[in-house]
Amino acid sequence: KELCKCSTIENRIDIECSKKQNKSVFPNLDNYFDYKNFNSFKINNKQYSRIPDFAFQSFKIKHLDLSNNQIEFIEPNAFYGLESNLNSLVLSYNRLNSISFNLSLLINLNDLKINNNALE
Repeated sequence: KELCKCSTIENRIDIECSKKQNKSVFPNLDNYFDYKNFNSFKINNKQYSRIPDFAFQSFKIKHLDLSNNQIEFIEPNAFYGLESNLNSLVLSYNRLNSISFNLSLLINLNDLKINNNALE
């Protein structure tokens, strides 16, 4: 079964993983992708409740969209490896009640969307 779809526009590679699945465990993405440099990476409409440490460690991603999932917790080192690459992070429409990872490590992050969560 196809996990994601890929599109290429003007030398940019975009990945979208939006197919509904009932799996609650975030996959080891290294098992799915040989190429690791993406302009945008979108994973949504999943049942993932937790993003594990080092989930994106071998990737270079500029725009990461994890909206419309069931994410309740993001491990402190989940975005390790994206510190100097990530410009935009979308965590909207999840179930986050706190930010447990260090945003200050994402030195090039210009856009953070966290609306429609359970943040206090």
